[in-house]
Amino acid sequence: MTLAFGVILGSGCQQAELEQMRAEALAAQARLEAARAELEVMQALATPPRQLVHIVWFKINPDLTTEQDAAFIVELRKLDEIPQVNNLEIGRFQDLGDTRAMSELDIIMQMGFDSEEDYRTYQDHPIHVQLKADIGEYLSGPPVTYDYWTEEE
Repeated sequence: MTLAFGVILGSGCQQAELEQMRAEALAAQARLEAARAELEVMQALATPPRQLVHIVWFKINPDLTTEQDAAFIVELRKLDEIPQVNNLEIGRFQDLGDTRAMSELDIIMQMGFDSEEDYRTYQDHPIHVQLKADIGEYLSGPPVTYDYWTEEE
């Protein structure tokens, strides 16, 4: 009887040790997963994704009414509905007294794209195609564009 009790007691100790080891392994795995997630966040912060930036300058028709001018901005803002467009910004020239400023251009629009493919999709998107067809009355000349890739740090 003593031998049977010792075997049962020994099995119980081994079981407890196994449970302890299993708990330690699960805790180590959780720490490893947390460290991997932290590393991914740090890498994302350290290397911002490059963007293809598209800038467009507009010279506004001087005969526009205030309502037409506002309508033009509303038309430009529709481009934000295109899924590939990132960070659409629209602004008016601000004269700060710098003689180098491109003061002959009235409005600037800037947006970013994740890839050249996204840019081409934007170019052919029905909202953009319609905008190009509709904005002639607002402008005194063709828009001027500038495209560039942001530099990696």
